[in-house]
Amino acid sequence: MELAVAALGSLLPKLGTLLSDEYKLQKGVRGEIRFLQAEMESMQAALNRVEFNKVSKLPAHQVDELNKI
Repeated sequence: MELAVAALGSLLPKLGTLLSDEYKLQKGVRGEIRFLQAEMESMQAALNRVEFNKVSKLPAHQVDELNKI
């Protein structure tokens, strides 16, 4: 019984550390997903701009480098 109590005593802090690290990882991923979502929304807005609609009607060889990017 003492062995089990000793093992549990050393295991609990390690489990606590693992859970804490996992929480930090999940929290970080959530923030990165929000950042990527905002970036994609910005890209979508840029693509929907009036200039894009005009550029999309031009032949490929007439589109300047900035609009290609």
